[in-house]
Amino acid sequence: LNRCVKLCDFGLATEHNTCLNIGSQYDHTSCVGTMRYMSPEIYQGRNYNYKTDIYSLSLIGEQLFGIDLQTSQTFEANESVFKTSMQCMYRTLLAMMSTPNWRQRPECREVLAKSCDSGFGNRLAFRLNSMGFRVYACVLDTESTGAQDLSNKCKFLDEICIVRMDVTIDEDIDRCHEFVVADLQTSGRVLWSVVNNAGRMTYGHLEWGKFSQYTKVFDVNVFGVVRVTRKFIPLIRQSKVTNIIDIGRLVFTTSQSGRVAYDNLGPYCMSKAAVIAFTDVLRREMRPFGVRVSNIEPLLFKTAMYALAKPELNKNWSETEGQVREAYGQDYYERQIHILDFGLTVVKGSTNLDIVCNDLVDAVASRRPNKYYTPVNAWWLHGYHRLARLTPQWLIDHVFYAVNSTKPTFMHNNSNL
Repeated sequence: LNRCVKLCDFGLATEHNTCLNIGSQYDHTSCVGTMRYMSPEIYQGRNYNYKTDIYSLSLIGEQLFGIDLQTSQTFEANESVFKTSMQCMYRTLLAMMSTPNWRQRPECREVLAKSCDSGFGNRLAFRLNSMGFRVYACVLDTESTGAQDLSNKCKFLDEICIVRMDVTIDEDIDRCHEFVVADLQTSGRVLWSVVNNAGRMTYGHLEWGKFSQYTKVFDVNVFGVVRVTRKFIPLIRQSKVTNIIDIGRLVFTTSQSGRVAYDNLGPYCMSKAAVIAFTDVLRREMRPFGVRVSNIEPLLFKTAMYALAKPELNKNWSETEGQVREAYGQDYYERQIHILDFGLTVVKGSTNLDIVCNDLVDAVASRRPNKYYTPVNAWWLHGYHRLARLTPQWLIDHVFYAVNSTKPTFMHNNSNL
């Protein structure tokens, strides 16, 4: 029949002539559409943006849902507290959406996600983009496979921004901040959430390797998190001003190893414990501003860091001072390799990163996000975080003593000690 059905009129309509097949030729002017649903900036001939649709949607919603609740006989509406609350919420939403001042209308949410080259960050950027969020995906290398996948395979390519940022370099963070601010001002939006996901690890005994391994881990896992958070808090705080109902979010990916320290992962566990403490304090300090802070603590997931354990162990042992190497001996070092291989074989990390990504999405998008999330890859690990907090330290120590029972060469040479 060559006819079109128009389901919704958002005021600023587009003209399509199906007979002449010129559907791609249309004019966005106040001459096209229905005056009843046009926002003030349209019919006044002023510049407009996506918020003109918010205004029009509120008028359409008023017609679709404008039911007189006072005459309802389904419930005891006259005395119903629930009904009164619903009416109040409805009036608030309506007033918020139909305000003539476009700056006061609801915002589209935008998310800054760190370390999106691979792993949790990459998966999260894809997921949030598919949900309609505008995502600033921060990567170390814009030419990396993960960055290129985000640039070419996202559902909404115009809502993904790939930004290079090294969290250890202040100039990179400043440049990223300037880019985000400029983009927010152009679109008339606010920053909804910052997801801190960058991470670095090393593997080996605490006195093995160079001291620089400590500074490198802490510079990314701790100081990088603090740098980025402090820089972007003012933008997150602004989301409370422009969003009447919802409030901004600060999300951190830490680890269960920040609760229980594992042998050979000392610097990594120390850094994660520091970030957990940082998020606990930050959550209380951000509460007066209405900003929510969530901490994601995964356990045993195969990210890029999972495969770095053995290379890091070999590197740290080769860089250990001769006197320290002699104290431990080659047999002791090889025993550490055996323990690592056994652990990676028996306690297999999950490749299902969506388990963690689901919690990250909930922390960003949920109306009431949790303070802590503890994603695990098996049913028998669900109570691990509770059990670990209740287990006395002497028992945890004995478990690790049993796993690593090999004596260093120094003890064999001094058996009388």
